[in-house]
Amino acid sequence: MRVRLRTLPLFVCFISGFINTATASEPAIEEIVVTATKRETTVMEVPASVTAFTAEQLEEREIESVLDLNVNVPNINLGIYYGQVFMTIRGVGFSQGQGTADPAVAQHVDGIYLPRTSSLRGAYYDLESIEVLRGPQGTLYGRNSTGGSVNLVTNKPTEEFEGRIGVLYGDYDRIQVTGLVSGPIAENVLGRVSVIYDDRDHYTENLLPGFDDVDHEEIKSIRGALRFLPSDTLTIDLNAQYEEREGSMLFDSYTEPSDLLFPNLFTNALYSLEPHKTYSDVNTSDDREVVIASLSIDWALSENVTLIAKTGYITSEFFADTDNDGIAGFAVTAVTGHDSDTFSQELNLHASLMDNKLDLLTGLYFYRDDFEWFTELPLNFLDNLLGLPPRTSFVSARYDQETEAYGVFVDATYHLSDDWRIYGGVRYSEEEKDGEMQSVQVVPVCGFGLPVSELKNDWDDVSYRFGVQHDLSEQANIYAQYSKGFRSGGFDTSSCNDEYDQENVDAFEVGYKATFADGRAALRSTAFYYDYQDLQLSQIVGLQLNVDNAAKSIVWGVELETQFRVSDRFQVAVNYAHLDATYDDYEDCDGLLFPGNCSAFAVAGGFAVFEDVSGNPLNRAPDNSVGVTADYIVPLGNGGEFGVTAQWTWTDDIQYRPFNNEEDQQDAFSIANLFLTYTPSGDSNLTLRGFVKNLTDEEYITGLVATTSVSANLLTMPWAPPRTWGLQAIWEL
Repeated sequence: MRVRLRTLPLFVCFISGFINTATASEPAIEEIVVTATKRETTVMEVPASVTAFTAEQLEEREIESVLDLNVNVPNINLGIYYGQVFMTIRGVGFSQGQGTADPAVAQHVDGIYLPRTSSLRGAYYDLESIEVLRGPQGTLYGRNSTGGSVNLVTNKPTEEFEGRIGVLYGDYDRIQVTGLVSGPIAENVLGRVSVIYDDRDHYTENLLPGFDDVDHEEIKSIRGALRFLPSDTLTIDLNAQYEEREGSMLFDSYTEPSDLLFPNLFTNALYSLEPHKTYSDVNTSDDREVVIASLSIDWALSENVTLIAKTGYITSEFFADTDNDGIAGFAVTAVTGHDSDTFSQELNLHASLMDNKLDLLTGLYFYRDDFEWFTELPLNFLDNLLGLPPRTSFVSARYDQETEAYGVFVDATYHLSDDWRIYGGVRYSEEEKDGEMQSVQVVPVCGFGLPVSELKNDWDDVSYRFGVQHDLSEQANIYAQYSKGFRSGGFDTSSCNDEYDQENVDAFEVGYKATFADGRAALRSTAFYYDYQDLQLSQIVGLQLNVDNAAKSIVWGVELETQFRVSDRFQVAVNYAHLDATYDDYEDCDGLLFPGNCSAFAVAGGFAVFEDVSGNPLNRAPDNSVGVTADYIVPLGNGGEFGVTAQWTWTDDIQYRPFNNEEDQQDAFSIANLFLTYTPSGDSNLTLRGFVKNLTDEEYITGLVATTSVSANLLTMPWAPPRTWGLQAIWEL
């Protein structure tokens, strides 16, 4: 595969030459408008690494959830663990499997920050666009955006009436019903309502009689929007969304469980290493409710000055009951969940000064989050060993936290000439976390500790961004920049309440963007280097989930995104990413090395073995990845069309633990998808769609966890979805 990747530049040159033979009347590639820098520009002009999708592309490629970005965005890796989304961009991302941790890749809906990683699993429906920003966004977006940001932009109410109804049927008895209506309500008042119901059966078969199959999903969501237009200079948008998800999840065995410590449990216990097969003695659940409300005011104070105010309010509830041992024996289960209320307020003042030579953006930001998290880990293996009733022994914890964060920033672009621009900004951030931890433990895993702990600390940071951009011609530009990002510190609430530090990224990036052949070919290329300090990592040690800071990591790589409009009916997009993300200076303890390694007793006794993992790859950071998407339209009589979109992606080996062992990784794999669209005629209000995802039924995992205290093996949660298909009919009203 590595040999083949060297031919990519030759392929680009070949396609570009082929396009040049076409006539100049062929249509150009569609320009996509993005707001990555909180200003409207195009994806080809913005000095940043951005992959963006229009509403049409989202529908054609069936991008229905955050996990679908895996095969559509270079250098992104996503998985699900304990109901949380593990999102990594360029090796920088979320790796703590506990509800109190902050994400490293931010997600925003209409500019409102979503604080919980469980909330990222919402349905992607009725969206105007999605923008994926790669690289730290500390200046413009602030805290918890060291890896980048995923921005969702919802469709706004329309001045003309429109409506649609969609019905989808797929395998695993999937039923999806969607609908929307939009248009004027009264003079200067527009409205929009969209709904989605999506239900499917289980991907994973439970081979243990009397217990449910696993990994089903049911989503119900409704979104309402009002737009008020009191004058030509003032626009007020009010949005509210409610979404409910019901599902199930568990840990599947990836390696054989060991019977060394608890032979009465594991010697004869049933387990399966086959994908989508399990023995679970718990009827698991994975449920979530989210409410997102926002108010946006866009007020043009003058021809050159605009004030934008965004107010957000989010409530999030999550509950999970899981089987955590990978066997039929009643050894380890877990119950966890959270309840949070979040308020945010941002004020931006955008001004164009000095005869439009200076573009100035200033902002103020306030954030408050009230968060309640709980977990209970019944020690069923101890009850079994001691002959006690189930759920007699347990470890439990409840954590209440209040977070307040403030930010102020200035960002500016100055036009030195028609083809030279310098830009930069600075942001000061301050954050305070105030928490109370209540824990009940049957063993002194934290010494003898206290049942109630008061936790409080604050962090502050100054993030910079500065760069230069030069237009080489009307079709090409180049930029070079430095940027910085940080992620909040916190408390190791799943362990002994130890504090861990904030992490920081210093990033250097050079980019080249150009269009060729009268706009029918495009290239976006980037080279980057990160100096990553105090990377936050988690590891299960004994009965604890410890959070630690790796001393230092180095990340560098290149990205290529190309598009070719070969003809008015045929388009091809090719992307390639190379990533070298390694621990530069870090020692870690592998609890699977021998029973008891890494335990508090072993560390205190001086016989715990720590390994130098310097030079090993970061988790979820494959060396290479390639993606190809081809779109072809067949014209039919009466203006009808038949569209075909074929997609293929290849991902290199992925390590999920720091020790660079073969059993800790997912070997290289490829995914193929096929999407079909049929429109009977030019004036038809009916569109038919069909799709097959994971066409070859590739079996691969999205994450691993080591069970160091019970069965001393590796568990995966979950396996990636198998091959799925669906047929959809859409009626425009």
